[in-house]
Amino acid sequence: MNNVTSISLDGKRLKNFQKLKIKECINEHAKCVLDVDIAELQSRGSHTIDAVRELLGRPLLVTFEKGNAIDLLFLIVDISIKNKQGHEGVFRIKAASKSIKLNGLPSNRSWLNKSLENIVKDVIDETGIEAQIQPQYKGSIEYMVRYQESNWDFLKRLAKTYSEPLQNDGVKLVVGPQPFETPLELEYGRELSNIKLDIKTRAVNHAVYSYNAEEDALNESKAKNNIEGLNELSMSSLNTSLEMYPDSAIAHTEARTKNKSEVDDYTAKKQASAAADLHVLEADCNVQGLKLGRIINVKSALNQGSLGGFDLKNYGEYKIIEIKHKATGKGTYQCHFKAIPSGIIILPEPKVALPKANAQVATVISNEDPRGMGRIKVQMGWQKHQDTTSWIRVLSGDSGSSSNHEQNRGHVFIPEVGDQVMVGFRYSDPQRPFVLGSLFHGNNGAGGGIDNTKKSIITRSGHVIEFNDTDRAESITITDKNKNIIFIDTANKNIKISAPETIDIEAKNINMRAEEKIYMQAQHMETQIGEDKIVGVGNNLEITAESSYKLSTTEHSETIEGNKTVNIQSSLSVNASDAELIAGNGDINIQGPGITTVQGGQDVKVSKG
Repeated sequence: MNNVTSISLDGKRLKNFQKLKIKECINEHAKCVLDVDIAELQSRGSHTIDAVRELLGRPLLVTFEKGNAIDLLFLIVDISIKNKQGHEGVFRIKAASKSIKLNGLPSNRSWLNKSLENIVKDVIDETGIEAQIQPQYKGSIEYMVRYQESNWDFLKRLAKTYSEPLQNDGVKLVVGPQPFETPLELEYGRELSNIKLDIKTRAVNHAVYSYNAEEDALNESKAKNNIEGLNELSMSSLNTSLEMYPDSAIAHTEARTKNKSEVDDYTAKKQASAAADLHVLEADCNVQGLKLGRIINVKSALNQGSLGGFDLKNYGEYKIIEIKHKATGKGTYQCHFKAIPSGIIILPEPKVALPKANAQVATVISNEDPRGMGRIKVQMGWQKHQDTTSWIRVLSGDSGSSSNHEQNRGHVFIPEVGDQVMVGFRYSDPQRPFVLGSLFHGNNGAGGGIDNTKKSIITRSGHVIEFNDTDRAESITITDKNKNIIFIDTANKNIKISAPETIDIEAKNINMRAEEKIYMQAQHMETQIGEDKIVGVGNNLEITAESSYKLSTTEHSETIEGNKTVNIQSSLSVNASDAELIAGNGDINIQGPGITTVQGGQDVKVSKG
């Protein structure tokens, strides 16, 4: 088979090379190792690397020209020189697909209310590599975080979370499904050799849950075992797997979901991804033109020997998910590939660790929750410019509802804008932050005073509840910004209530009791009683009015069991329609130092007995 492999280094085609190895695999960078005679790149007799050092980071282009010609573009990442005694030696050049530019240092970044396509585009645009971005997931992602990951690991995690294909097509990075191609027919014994068919079992009985705090809804889902695109061998492996591993693996969704439909979709894709390579076909191939994602139709025609004729078999159509190329400058070529049934849409997921977020400090940016749930937005130290979290909940010592209070039963303390808070993460997931509590810092913390005797609650406007544990001066003080004060003097067993203006006490019934004394003092005092007033005095009653004393009533009745003395410094005037003065037992004495006058309008009667 006349295969042609051409190689260019930084645009300059090599005249010859020793050997070439390339590995392509879904969810991974393509890798290349090229051995070239030293004389091909620099003058004979030179044993240094100086002449080729400028190739580092430059493009390496491999073209398999036979059949369906394909280009594989790499960036040179490593160059070494190997000298053997008696031989001039070779340059070993290692290269990787341009997606290697995404392998930067681990870092953090966040997105709010963006599509998966936009997030992927933002990440890839930073590197300038060519990409085809057409993910299947079209929903809006409320909050997404790249957390202590390289851009590449972050993309792999996105592909895993949303079950999106991720691969290099030779020249560009592809996120999302590739367009359908006409299957390429390959026959065992002609193009193919060493065919291997593999079937396996694996636990695929997924069950997941996701909690939506806005709706207070726990959405659960169990895989339906209805996977699109499996062929007969794959389906057989799936059924055996379900029988062998019947227990459901209950776990939370990696993706933040909004409703039951999204949870069901997530579960179905997770199971499909796990089942995608339950059946794999492997083979060696001697023709060029194969690449990742290529659909092949595999057949065989085995000679029946003495029986005559050929045994024809059609293995079916498969999709290549891994391929290793080997070529030499002498024109030899061979590849080895792995493929899964072509109808499978959800590919095996990337192997990538999920980041684990630790508690960290953040600043409150907003507490005006549009849904009035008491949530806040915060900005962590690594978030730049206007980047913030989504609306996140605040941990409380007690929160919930009751039969008497549908909302806000418990402690309601929402941090203020500008406050410093400590943020934790559900499941250690950087996409699921919540507020653990607030922190003082050097500009706003004063501590608890000497011996830590002061504890207090102070609101934004200046309302204060202070607890003083100072020995022999214990107290509790409630103060507002206008200096309305309730002071509980624990040490001296007193309570004082004071206000700059008015104190109103309202109740259906009010009882006041004092073991010793009740003292009331005011410039003016007014008492209004709608119905009855009863005053009971156990001993003496004394009423003093320095100016005048007026008593107005419809009827007035006095009962005195002992004596009554009325002393009037000036004059006494009693005016009534009728008057009667009776001494029931004793004398009546009317006496004046001057003239005593008894006068009747018509007559005066004085009688005895």
